[in-house]
Amino acid sequence: MPTFLPLDLVLAIVRLATAREVPDEDSPMHHQRVAHLCLVCKAFWDVVEPLLWKALQIGRIEELHSFAERSGRHPRLLEQVEEFRGGDGGAGALSGRRPALGSHAVSMEAFAMFEHLTILELSCHRLADLPTDLQLPLLEALSLRECFVAMATCQRLLMPTCTPKLRKMHLDCVIMHSTGFLIATPDPRPLDYLQLVAWDRQFYPPIYLGLHRVQNIVHGWSVAKRIRNFPSAASLGTPLHLRLYPLPKRSEKHSIHLNYDDEIEDAIASVCNMTSRGRVKSLFLPSDFDNPAWFDHRRTRALFFSLFEACRDSDTPVIIYDEGESEDDFLPAFDRFLASSGNTDVRERLLQENIERVRIWQEYTTEHQLEYPPNRSSSGGDSRLNDS
Repeated sequence: MPTFLPLDLVLAIVRLATAREVPDEDSPMHHQRVAHLCLVCKAFWDVVEPLLWKALQIGRIEELHSFAERSGRHPRLLEQVEEFRGGDGGAGALSGRRPALGSHAVSMEAFAMFEHLTILELSCHRLADLPTDLQLPLLEALSLRECFVAMATCQRLLMPTCTPKLRKMHLDCVIMHSTGFLIATPDPRPLDYLQLVAWDRQFYPPIYLGLHRVQNIVHGWSVAKRIRNFPSAASLGTPLHLRLYPLPKRSEKHSIHLNYDDEIEDAIASVCNMTSRGRVKSLFLPSDFDNPAWFDHRRTRALFFSLFEACRDSDTPVIIYDEGESEDDFLPAFDRFLASSGNTDVRERLLQENIERVRIWQEYTTEHQLEYPPNRSSSGGDSRLNDS
């Protein structure tokens, strides 16, 4: 038995082991599975460790430092990073190499050290003013969640001199503020799409950022959130793609999130109105909401049924996505939809699927006597559902 493995065999084993089991296998699961190879031998360690750094997810400053101390090759490994996701305080982990960074403000300049960075996600940070000469030449997707950002910083991030390959942008409850003179309004039209989550008008991007000119704007909404001034502002652009987020946990199906309240009715009524007026390009719903038997509240169920009917009557495609895809800020189902946007056969199939969906829901409603308002003269029906 040989005491060592030929390099070709080592590389073949690593390639086989590091291949994702499914195309959308998430990074944590993939990392956990592949990391065991590092324990086999030094040859495997040398080949696998850089692969583990391609997608870097940091929650605290100690995490990156511990990785660096164990490897002893921190600079070389940083060059492998293609995806960086920083949670609350995560980007501050780079302060050891960029003294300008701190726990209170993150300097985007620090990310220029990642020469192959294509995806950048930051949560709960205050972004410092952007240097005028900053370049992130390979960045394709930028996600900011609950961040405090200067308008000039956001403008520079949209400039082709800074991010020439930026194609996707996700803004989730981002507050923008002015810190002085603004630069020229960027042209965001090269973006494939902008995804916006804003539970209040204060989170809408200012119109002079020009984001309303993006061809595809995805507005996220949820029945578990308070929604005021639901997307009717002209600054959002029209028409929109709408994405409904799933409930926090499937086990919470009996929670107050599925009970009827005025906010749910106002939100769905607003969406139905927008759809009927041709202001909705497509509607993306998690798979749970495609089940006519899933709702425990008669009126809430009727509201979603009316939403399907509005999409049918206005020829608006309805796309059902798996809840597993909701972990990604940029919905893979939407990427697939955009890729097929010029295919009339795909569009016709989606429209026919929703026509069939409405028929199934109508038959289920009649069979189980779930009309709203309920028919008090009838007996039987599904006693599980509330009437009010």
